[in-house]
Amino acid sequence: MNAERCLLAGEALGLGYVALKKAAKYARERTVFSRPIGQNQSIQHPLAAAYMELEAAKLAVYHAARLYDASKTDSSITQHAVGVACNSAKYVAAEAAYTACERSVSTSAYLGDQLFLTTVLRSWPMGAWGRFTSCAMTLANTTNKPDMRRNIT
Repeated sequence: MNAERCLLAGEALGLGYVALKKAAKYARERTVFSRPIGQNQSIQHPLAAAYMELEAAKLAVYHAARLYDASKTDSSITQHAVGVACNSAKYVAAEAAYTACERSVSTSAYLGDQLFLTTVLRSWPMGAWGRFTSCAMTLANTTNKPDMRRNIT
């Protein structure tokens, strides 16, 4: 069970990083009033905050994976400790990935760019990533249950 939690956390991180990469590329390329929208702090700050959340989640995922691997040879590491680390990593990574996907899609929404939103929903898989992350979080039992979502032990 803990291996699956680490795997789900890693998948969530990958989704988040790809979403931010696509959003940053779009922000550099989309020009409004003769300048890229990525030069505006209202675009930069949400993406930067999502990136920092992903970086923090990556540390939690790496810690959980190292603990899981070490528990096979080190008897002083209890399964409870591994479970807490894996659950924490899964939760933090899923939340960070969801935030990254959400902010990546809304990078264009700040300026009301309907053409981009149509493109996102049809050909750019960002909308699909956001839906996948949403489903993964629900299936992983990390959201939609406010009374249970922080119960990681």
